[in-house]
Amino acid sequence: MVRIRSPGPTVNVLAVLVTIFLLEDRSRLVAYQPSSCLCGWPLALVLALVYFVRLVILRPFGGIEPTQPGSWRWSIVPVCALVLLSAAVFPWPMKLRFALSRTEFERALLEVAESGAWHDPRWIGWYRVSHVECDVDGRIHFVVGDSTVDQVAISYLPARECGGPNCRWIDGAWFAVEL
Repeated sequence: MVRIRSPGPTVNVLAVLVTIFLLEDRSRLVAYQPSSCLCGWPLALVLALVYFVRLVILRPFGGIEPTQPGSWRWSIVPVCALVLLSAAVFPWPMKLRFALSRTEFERALLEVAESGAWHDPRWIGWYRVSHVECDVDGRIHFVVGDSTVDQVAISYLPARECGGPNCRWIDGAWFAVEL
């Protein structure tokens, strides 16, 4: 009987790093970035395929026992896959990251309301904000990155209305918007 080794540290570390990269992308953007579509998701699919081949196709013939030392390593890739699948379906990474940053955004909102827009990059909570844009109707946009074409902002919209497909509600009057 041929023994199949459990996934090594390279596969598992790569799976965790790809997961972190894609979760960060999902946490600030309304749409996917080209880097995620061209690099991140295909790499995640390759890792899942390697796992599938090793576990589903080769495992029944290789005699892997669940009690074998190191058998816990088999669980890392499927856990990463489930986390990424849930992040693709539900916007929980964006909501979690914003929840951890909300008090800082509200403090920055007061600062912008008093002194106007600013153009120097800074950290607001867990977001790197490149600059702030203010509209005449009271909308304030904290620009946190770029999508394929447009800038992406965490925006305070006092009317709590945001139309179009490139706008996603986060919480209260806060939205993720492509400008």
